Parts: sequence; structure tokens; C-alpha cells
Amino acid sequence: MHEINLELSASQLKAADQCFISWAFTYLYGLRSPSKPYQVFGKLIHACLESYAITGNVYKPDIDGELSNDLSALTDVNRSRFLKEAPPRALNATRLLPDLSQCRRWPEEVFTFNSSQYFTGPDLSWSPRSKIDLIVNSGSRWLVTDYKSTRGKRVSKSDARELGIEPGFHPWFYVPTAAELRNDVQFILYALAVMQAADVTEIEGRWIYILTDEKHSPRSESVDVTVTLDEMIEAGKRWIELGHCITQWKLASKQHGPPSLDHLKRNLPVVVYPEPKSPCMQYGGCMHHVTKKGKCDAGMDAASLLGG
Repeated sequence: MHEINLELSASQLKAADQCFISWAFTYLYGLRSPSKPYQVFGKLIHACLESYAITGNVYKPDIDGELSNDLSALTDVNRSRFLKEAPPRALNATRLLPDLSQCRRWPEEVFTFNSSQYFTGPDLSWSPRSKIDLIVNSGSRWLVTDYKSTRGKRVSKSDARELGIEPGFHPWFYVPTAAELRNDVQFILYALAVMQAADVTEIEGRWIYILTDEKHSPRSESVDVTVTLDEMIEAGKRWIELGHCITQWKLASKQHGPPSLDHLKRNLPVVVYPEPKSPCMQYGGCMHHVTKKGKCDAGMDAASLLGG
């Protein structure tokens, strides 16, 4: 039986917010799909940027543990291609980083956060696997950075009409706006954690997106914001509430076993997400959805569980 732990992460909170049933299958039942090739490519680019932040060289990524296993599972052709293509794409993204020789930096810093300092309720337990890609300090300036990979999206004519954009390939289709980033759970938690540790009330954020579509030359863009502690506390309230909520689900599941699908459906109203940005269909489709031979036939909105 899958062992349920109480540790949380930003990705868990985002998963529960998008679709509670998918979160339950993954974190209560332990049903996970192996990494897809494009995800492995993204991890390798991330490792190259991690190497750059530590050594100044994108061509010597640390390939061990999970990444090594993921690469071993690829075909020889894909593995060779990814190892060749990842460093140049990472190198293109380094232009979006500050001059690391002129500032203090903390690459791959383990995420720690005392939630009870700013929010009601007991401290939440965070996974030690959660790491902030890069923290930079220069004088009074603090910058938190995260590396993201994106394949972009080819938008059909019908979807383009619905979205009010031109049909064709959109490399930054899934990249958030600055306003959206301010409400992104990962950014909120990382910004709060760094401000708490540094004892500051303002921080800059830079989320760097690297295009992984190999039909296009290396390209990267960043989304930049500056936020205050008060802003992030206000934005973080619903995420901390959700963290307490799913912690209770985990506690109950540890004591009594994971809930049945019928129990989940009885307790969570069904929300059918509109296309083309449905979380059920994004990134190749959810493995738990009926279209992928899973048992779930609709998305679940965790906000409804919280009375939202």
C-alpha cells in the first residue's frame, strides 16, 4: 500500500487546486506516471542551469539520482539528442540572470517556511525535496528565481477564435502574465520564505521560461515582478487554508485508508473545465482521466471544498 506522508509542496497545492481527484489519486493512492520525454528534457535543462549557478558552466550538469534514472529510461536517440540540446538552451537563458559574480547566491536552496508566523493554524510540514532554484542578494536587493521549461502550443483556428489570438504556434502560450505570477502558489510561498529568512519586506521574482520545442532555436523569456510582504501574505491565505485542508485528508487517509472514488465524488462537486485550458487535457492529458483510461470523468475544484 502507498505510504502517505504529511509533507506538502507548492506543486501539491497547485494540483489540488486544479483538480482534487487527480491530487487524491497521486498523493493518497500513489498513482504516478513515469516522466515523459519532454519532462526529462526540461529536467536536464534545469540541471544545466543549476550547474551554471554553481560553477559558471552549463555543460557540466550533475546527472544522478532521479535524473539519471529518467535518462536511462529514454531511447538511445532521445537521450543523445537531449544531452546535446539541453546545454545550448540553458545557455540562452543565462542572459536573463544577474551577474552572479557580483552578488551572493544560493542555488538549489531547500525550501523552509514557518507558516504560523504569518497565518493562523499550526505550521504546515514541507517536503525537503522542494528547492528554490536560485536566490540572489546584492545590497538591499533580493531576487528569487525559478527555471521553467515549456513546449509552447500550436493553437487551432477554432481555439484561436475562442481565445482571441492568431492561430499557429505560440511558444509562450502557457507562460503566466505578471499578474498571474503574483497569484501563483509556488511564487507566493518562495517569496514568503525568502522574505522571512532575510527579514525583508520586499522582494523581486523572476520566473525564466525556456522553450523546449526542438523545431525552434533556443529561446527563453522571463516574467518579472516586485512584491511586498503584505501582498504575499494576502495572496497566500487561500493556499495555506488549502494546505491545512489537504493535510486533514492525508491524516484521515493514514488512519482509515484512502477514500473511495465514490466518496470523493459525493463530497466534491463536479466542475467541467472549459477547453482549451482544461487541466484535464493540458500537458498531454491527465493520466487519471477517462480519456487516458483512468477512472475520473471530470475535473474537481478544490475551492468548492473550502466554500469558495
